[in-house]
Amino acid sequence: MPRLIAAAALPLFALAAWAGPALDLSDPIQAVEAWVRLKGDSDGSITYEWMTGTAYGIPQGSMSTALFDIESVTIRQFQRRGPGHYAEQTFACRLYRHSSTREFIQRWTNPYTQEDIDLKPGCRPGITVIYSPAGAKLDSEMAFNSTALGKPMQLQVVNAGNHLIVRREAHSEYQASPDAEPRRETSIDTFKVKPGYLTDPDRSHWLPQYQWTSATLWMTLLNMGNRPGGMLWSINGRNYLGAEELPNDFRRAVQRLAPGSLEHRFDWN
Repeated sequence: MPRLIAAAALPLFALAAWAGPALDLSDPIQAVEAWVRLKGDSDGSITYEWMTGTAYGIPQGSMSTALFDIESVTIRQFQRRGPGHYAEQTFACRLYRHSSTREFIQRWTNPYTQEDIDLKPGCRPGITVIYSPAGAKLDSEMAFNSTALGKPMQLQVVNAGNHLIVRREAHSEYQASPDAEPRRETSIDTFKVKPGYLTDPDRSHWLPQYQWTSATLWMTLLNMGNRPGGMLWSINGRNYLGAEELPNDFRRAVQRLAPGSLEHRFDWN
């Protein structure tokens, strides 16, 4: 297994107070190895990325408002294919909550159109992602253009004293189907990591605290038509090594609404 830590000084964007050996983010292999440990487990164990947060509507010319909350789990497994080379499979379940009461909901009234909208829970496999030092790519025919694809992994690290913050931003444009309108999104992944984890080349997972922010167009299911504006998603979470570690009320809700989903396993054949 390649070592994740190089003996060089930290890059200029890190604070000088960090005195330990540096994570060499300029090395494309180490950058991929770091990303895999941030998102899952490099040894191939299944992890459970739990997230919860709020979707905000930002209509042009009006004040923003909280629309609804989401809570989700992404079951993830990486298959190692060499230093800095991995394949990633995922299976995700998303539930919706009322933004004030935090009750799980399946129907919601759009405050802009007064239309009742179905927000039914959904569980589905994600697109397989192939990682290499040269860049990530999707194993799909879907039209998806992103700064996170096709070039070496770009991560930033900031020293925050007793922890490190690792950050990745992506600017994307995609079409869910050939006749669909192109959608654009800016997203920022932020991870809070213990510094000691980055100096341990034998640790296969870092289980960081996680924050995801996304600015994008209106969700299609909101039926907003040509109304100018968009959405801001502010999501927080963390990784777990087992489904039994997920928050109790969320785990019970998934088991009730999508039985068997948390036991999902991946076929690598």
